[in-house]
Amino acid sequence: MLVALFGKSCATKREKRYANGHEAKPYAWPWQVLMLTGEKDWNICGGSLISAEFVLTAAHCVRKTKEYDPNNLKLVLGEHRRSKFEGKEVFAEVAEIIRQPNYETQNHSNDMALIKLKQPINFAKYRHLRPACLQLEKPISLKETRCIGTGWGRINSSGTMPDVLQQLEMKEFCRCDCADIHEEWYHNGPSYERVTKNHICMVSAENSDRGVSYGGVCAGDSGSPLQCLIGNIWKQVGVAWSGTDCEKNPSVFNRVDAYAEWILKVSGYETPHHCNEHQYL
Repeated sequence: MLVALFGKSCATKREKRYANGHEAKPYAWPWQVLMLTGEKDWNICGGSLISAEFVLTAAHCVRKTKEYDPNNLKLVLGEHRRSKFEGKEVFAEVAEIIRQPNYETQNHSNDMALIKLKQPINFAKYRHLRPACLQLEKPISLKETRCIGTGWGRINSSGTMPDVLQQLEMKEFCRCDCADIHEEWYHNGPSYERVTKNHICMVSAENSDRGVSYGGVCAGDSGSPLQCLIGNIWKQVGVAWSGTDCEKNPSVFNRVDAYAEWILKVSGYETPHHCNEHQYL
């Protein structure tokens, strides 16, 4: 997501498919969650299953409005193709929504939330599901790390939602330039989102060396995971936050490690056993 808007040192309305992504392999991302609402099951956001009882997402996905009423939320795990029931889907009901206590609706700072499920997921029964391996340690460098964003967001800012889960290879982008682009985008808008040290900025890996992105977070991707291959383990390092221009500007993710203390306190997260296994894709 970026063009010649880059400008300054290390080198713009809130749109949240991975624009220009491609179809993921079925069930390759077993922690991916699809969030639906309303009678027509609108795709509003994504999330990640982090344990048998909790889903991690963005707070703005579960804000208290009629459209986002927790009682109307539907969570689908094991989803791949939205238009067809394939027998792997697991539908989960919401017991409680816990937003990060410092979340602010105006500028969407601390935009993180945990959703507690009414019934714990039985991983022995649903063996195609797995909780995410969260990167909870101190900040890491992603410069030479393979990272993939996933979600069912729009194909572009005015496009439709894809039927099949999309994924996009991404590379880390300079946060200072990312902050400048974000500030320019929201300069005259009703909302003012600020990129901070709690964020990671990413661009399409295919075009990152040419100063353009041609792909990234778009409407419907918010709350979905950014996972990176760290020590041969796919670890969730981010939660999709903001994409501004879906196809040009950098995508911004909330850092998971920046909220480690809160995640641990609320969910009691423990690293899943499979996180000690090498994983390849």
